[in-house]
Order: sequence, then structure tokens, then C-alpha cells
Amino acid sequence: MSNENAQFLQQYKEWSEQEKYQDFSFIKKVSYKWENRLQNNQKFNFWALLFGPFYIMTLDFGLGVILFLLSLIFAAFGILGIIPYFIMILLLGFKAKKIYFSKLKSIFRNYQQFEPDTPTPYFNISIARLVMASLLTSGLYLFYWFYRNFKAIKETQKDRIILWIYTLFYNICSFSAFNTIKHSVKNVGYQSVINPTLAAAIFLAIGVSKIETKGVLILGYFILILRILILRSYQKAIRYYCEQNNLPTVQDFKIGEFIVFALGLLMTLNNVSFLLG
Repeated sequence: MSNENAQFLQQYKEWSEQEKYQDFSFIKKVSYKWENRLQNNQKFNFWALLFGPFYIMTLDFGLGVILFLLSLIFAAFGILGIIPYFIMILLLGFKAKKIYFSKLKSIFRNYQQFEPDTPTPYFNISIARLVMASLLTSGLYLFYWFYRNFKAIKETQKDRIILWIYTLFYNICSFSAFNTIKHSVKNVGYQSVINPTLAAAIFLAIGVSKIETKGVLILGYFILILRILILRSYQKAIRYYCEQNNLPTVQDFKIGEFIVFALGLLMTLNNVSFLLG
């Protein structure tokens, strides 16, 4: 390891170990294994060779996705694609350490001025607005709810959230939002919130992807009601947190919210028509 990288690693270590940063996800996501892998003199990373783009995704998600798409192109060439794919993952094995350093430097550059005490402007709407909008849109409004809260977390807490992916796959990523909100409200003395692990587990329940029977549709709405009850718990916590930090209630409606509501309402009308038909 070069002297420059060794000095940077020490600088990053001292910065990230400051007490005020310990509870924030952009520090937690940097595993202690990173330091071990960066400090040793190993030139080749076997795990990068073994898992290829999927290993790189854990370091740099965007780069990993690009390499994965590239591997699909290689696969289209059949046997002829094996050679360029092998060359690619061989290079990843040699370049993994450089990618580690590049990502770590990026984190340090972006977040070294971060102030954890800055309150997060979560999507502070009324309980009635959340419940009615979710029901009237057959759950499509949940995408918007997660989008606004993930955006607040990303911008204020400097979380390394890929906004559109976290929103699109909110069922899988819901734990990240729930856990962050729970930590925020706990700091202002609010305890009555559903456990993030339990909440995320319910959100992972299988939704309705193809409605073929009325029974399946009814099951889908039962799952939706469970999810609304969970969000109701977190919305109450958000309201308390915002009141304690003098953050305003969201009264206005943005164009994105109108679009989601209109599309969801059409979907609900179609579902009602199916049930009555």
C-alpha cells in the first residue's frame, strides 16, 4: 500500500470513529473488513474473481450493475463470450482494492462536512391523508411515501441511498427507512413505534402481481391494510419528531403526488369493477 493511501486510510479511520458519526448508516455500511482488506498487501481478490459483478455491487452498486449488464452481453455470444467475461472478472480481482479505495475516498469527500444533529425533514403529512390516499390508490401511494422519506434521509443524513431503486423496491428496502426513522424518533424520546424488523418482514409479504380471482384481490387488500397500519405507526412517530424539531407539516401537493394519486385511483376503479363484475 502506497504512503498516500496509508495516510488517507488513517485519516478516514480517525474521522469515522468520531462518536457523532457512529449511528449513521454511511459509516455502518463500511465494514471493518474494508480496513483489513485495504491494509494487507494482497494484490488479488479471490472473492471478486468468484462473484464478479455481484461482489463489486457491494462496493459500488452502479459500477456493479454496469458490469453485470456487460456480462449479459457476453453471455449472448455463448461460448465466445466466456473469454471476454473471464478477462473482465480477472481484472476485477486485481482492481478490487483500487475500487475499495476509490469508494472510501468518495464517502470521505461527500460526508466529511456532515452534521448529524441536522433534523431530517421526513414526509410529515396527516394520518388521514396517508390512510385515505393509500386506500384510494390501492397502495400505489406507498411508493410516493417511501420516495419522500428516502429522499429526506438521503439528503439530510447523507445515506448512500440510490433513490429510484430503493423506491421501486420499497418492499425489500423498507427496513432501511423504518430503522432510520426509529433511530431519529428515539433521539427525541418517542418509543411507541413498530419494530423495524417486524415491519419490514410484513412488507416482504407477497403482493398481488397478477389478479385472476376475486379471492386473490381481496388478499391483496388485506396485505395493504396491514401495511397501512404499519405506516400509520411510523407516520405518528414522524409527526412527533417534526413537532419536536419545529419542522412544518406538509400541506401542499406536488405534481408527482397528483400523478401517483391519479394512476392509483384508476387502478382502484378497475379493481372495484372487477369485484362487482
